[in-house]
Amino acid sequence: MALTSHLGFGRFQLADFQPGECFARFDGTLAKLIDPQPPGRPDHILVWNNHETSNAERLWLHRTALAYAVSPEQARMIAQRAKKVRPKHPERRDNVIVNRDDGRCRSCGGQLKIMDADDCSMSVTCTECADSYDVEPDAFGDGCMTYYFPMMVERLEAGGDQ
Repeated sequence: MALTSHLGFGRFQLADFQPGECFARFDGTLAKLIDPQPPGRPDHILVWNNHETSNAERLWLHRTALAYAVSPEQARMIAQRAKKVRPKHPERRDNVIVNRDDGRCRSCGGQLKIMDADDCSMSVTCTECADSYDVEPDAFGDGCMTYYFPMMVERLEAGGDQ
């Protein structure tokens, strides 16, 4: 028996979807953004995982988690919306990939991508299973010099955190 690699249409971030929209997750399960979204966690989105099944559960997922459209029409609509919403920052180094020797996903051992950093944590997302969580600035044993420090310097040079 062969497994299919077709999970959905397009490859998007969860933030590209609107409350009430369905999407396919990295493992093929269907999910739906809860409408309305509760306040208090701006970097996360509350979803119904295993939507419309007896295994449905509410989960907080990072807004950059991998998500697929459930139809070609939805994929086209989301792509159009994303073009209008996402500002382009060519000088900004987004989504820094962590060297596998420095750190791996705590869920599956996959490659990590640093999505954001602040004064006391970094948000990471696995490129393989899309698990998202926060880690300490020195989580990769580099004394904050390889990943955290360059991101913070870049943010200050761009005029942020003043």
